[in-house]
Amino acid sequence: MSSDIDTTKLRDLAQKATPGHWYSKWPEKRCTWVDVGNSRYPVAYTGDCFDDAPNAEYIAAANPAAILALLDELDRLRKVESATLQ
Repeated sequence: MSSDIDTTKLRDLAQKATPGHWYSKWPEKRCTWVDVGNSRYPVAYTGDCFDDAPNAEYIAAANPAAILALLDELDRLRKVESATLQ
């Protein structure tokens, strides 16, 4: 079975990452937006003017514990597959 994912490196990185609660946090309002047709444009801002909430939530959810759990499940499934093929 071939994989494009370097699971050894990913596991190593997840184990070395900071422990604790991972969370997403961003300012409630960075920009004032105006809708023009099908587009939105920033008219006043402090900092970045894009909706980074979905990215922050995704990154927080892909924390070391979640990655390690996925890798453990992948290892388990590979063992089952290997046993089945023998």
